Amino acid sequence: MSFGSEDPFGHPLLSGLFGAFQSAASERKGTAEVWSDLRFNAGLWQAQATGTLEGASRAQLENAGAQVLREQGIGIREVNTYRQLAGQWRSARDSLMEAEIGNQITAENIFVPPWAKTTNPAVPSRYRVRINWQVTPPEGDVFTKWSSYELTDPITSLQDVFDQARSMAVEGDSDRIIFSGGEPEITQYEIEQI
Repeated sequence: MSFGSEDPFGHPLLSGLFGAFQSAASERKGTAEVWSDLRFNAGLWQAQATGTLEGASRAQLENAGAQVLREQGIGIREVNTYRQLAGQWRSARDSLMEAEIGNQITAENIFVPPWAKTTNPAVPSRYRVRINWQVTPPEGDVFTKWSSYELTDPITSLQDVFDQARSMAVEGDSDRIIFSGGEPEITQYEIEQI
């Protein structure tokens, strides 16, 4: 899918800030809080890019971010569109978290963003599963670690998804620590079509 100027999801800044929309949806934040988070994150990105982050207060970052959002033409319509999309993401995640581990994964369990490239029937489906592992190391404190895995094999049940993710985690260098103390617990997860 290519984004044209008419496509409300084609806004690069808001697409880059989608994590802020997801956090707001998870925490069920109100409109004022969403705008505050967007201004802060836009200002934070600008300050990091220009090297002016040191010593900047939240208020200063929000003011800078408000200007960035205005300059990019971001208004209520665009923000509400992304909030709705984040709501769809939350609904899919919540539906998946409520599913039984052995049951078939259904369409309502998978977030399909408008920028997904594998929604075309001519393209093989691919999925990104994000898992929050709770790790109990042989020494030290229990910790959690989010990891993402791209699944190209067909997915059936949650057990199948977890098995594929475990296999990738064991094989991958960056996730070996997850299994260093035995079998980690899976505390949260989500699936997105990519």
